[in-house]
Parts: sequence; C-alpha cells; structure tokens
Amino acid sequence: MLNWNVRFNIALDVASCLEYLHHGTVPPVVHWDIKSSNILLDSSMQPRVTGFGVLRKETLRPHSYKVKGSFGYVDPEYILTRIYTTKSDVYCFGVLLFELIAGRTPKAGLLEYVELAVINTKETVDGRNLLIPGLKTNMTCKSSMAWLL
Repeated sequence: MLNWNVRFNIALDVASCLEYLHHGTVPPVVHWDIKSSNILLDSSMQPRVTGFGVLRKETLRPHSYKVKGSFGYVDPEYILTRIYTTKSDVYCFGVLLFELIAGRTPKAGLLEYVELAVINTKETVDGRNLLIPGLKTNMTCKSSMAWLL
C-alpha cells in the first residue's frame, strides 16, 4: 500500500504537470485522459504522466457526437457541451485525488463510495470517512494529504 508521502507526491506532481500543460504552453494543451492507469510510477516512486491525447484547444471540434474519455473520469460539463477544455482535465484530476484518498477507482464504485460517506456524516462532512482503512492510522507525515479533509 502506498503511504501518505507517496500519495501526496503523486498528486503534487500530476498537478504540476497539468499546470504546465494548461499555463506553460502556448496554446494550452489538454491531456484528455487523466486517470490512475495513465500515471506510471518509476523505481523511486516518482509519477510519470502518460496516455496523452495531446489536444490543443484550437483543434477541438465542439459538439462532436461521440463522447471520449474513460468511465468515471469524464467531466459532466463536457458531456453536455461536447467541448473539452482544461477545466475537464481538472475535473479528472479531482477524481484522481479521490482515488488516492479512498483507494477505489470509478469502476470499483468510487463515486458511490464518496456519496455514501458524505451521507453517513449527517451534515458534518469528515473526510476521514473516505480514507482507506489502513491509512487512517498512517497519517503521520507533515506533508500529508490531510489538508484535503
């Protein structure tokens, strides 16, 4: 199981990659398919973002009839408008963050799991309900993802 330090570094490195693609390139580049299976870890547990759709904003065809993307990661706004933007990448990144915290993929019921955890809190949201059971006691590092909770 990945500890909090590794999970935090994965999230930080993927966020840095997206920030560079969206703001460090002209024109901005959207990844199109941010998901856990497109984040590879090298031998020192450093994440490498792969699976680039590499679409530039001006090449996107609005109102395409076929929805592209992976189940559970697709931005609802993109589904409605058929326009994929950098915001869609950010939505996918949010799903990836939930995966890092909960240890579940969308195919394994991640979204339902998040909804149930929030419902069970009776109006006081405690993010610890989402944590992988083994990580609840493993939150000792100062640079943990506890700031998300």
